[in-house]
Amino acid sequence: MADETLAHFKVRYSDIDARLDAASAGGIDEASRAGVKKEIIGLFKAVEQQAAEMAALRDEIKQLVDKWKSLQSAAAPSLAPEFSAEKPVVVADHIGASTFIEKGWSRLSLGDYDGAEAALEKAIALSPGDPQSSALLGWAQMLNEKYDQALMNFQQVLMREPSNALARINVGYICLKKGIFGEAIEHLSKAIRLDNDKKATLYAHFYLGLVYLEREMYEDSQVFLSEDARARTKPDRGVLRARAGFLVQRTAGRSAR
Repeated sequence: MADETLAHFKVRYSDIDARLDAASAGGIDEASRAGVKKEIIGLFKAVEQQAAEMAALRDEIKQLVDKWKSLQSAAAPSLAPEFSAEKPVVVADHIGASTFIEKGWSRLSLGDYDGAEAALEKAIALSPGDPQSSALLGWAQMLNEKYDQALMNFQQVLMREPSNALARINVGYICLKKGIFGEAIEHLSKAIRLDNDKKATLYAHFYLGLVYLEREMYEDSQVFLSEDARARTKPDRGVLRARAGFLVQRTAGRSAR
């Protein structure tokens, strides 16, 4: 339906354009000129209205995505950090990188990690070394379980922005997943000391608790998991489900040994 609407608008545009070209070559009377002006205004208003309706529909689709994420979280709890980067501001740049950054962010928000990767790789190709593109690409790769690639991107971000707490907890999470516990502790502890992002600080306590649990340092684990639970003003069901699932897996693993 959208393709049909676009095709209809293009036909109207081409018709008006052709008539304007003909008028430029052979002249046009006052009544015809007024008629073309009216058609141009009508076409503009129709396109504007369609764009507004499509934007509203896009926002409604995001609600469907949120519902799907809730179902997915209930069915298969994830320990991964929830994507929470602020929407980038699109600026006019001659190379077009910001357009792909915004597209990558949108794809990430929708859970389309492959689409986000593709868009952000184009942004980086147009503007190498941009920390925002690298951070968002790291998110897409991490949530797509491409941990080695994500780790490289987050480390590059931290080289430029050592106080980026979210990047630090993402590195800590990846190191936890890869079993690199010493490095995980280093980055997560640093995020707690920075204490410049409330959500990152909560995740840092949570992941440190899991790291110490993996290392069978149960008292330390309890300290950090308890601090994580205490600091939350309201229960985070997704995190609680993920924690419960992780603990069940660990218990089952010990029983099998």
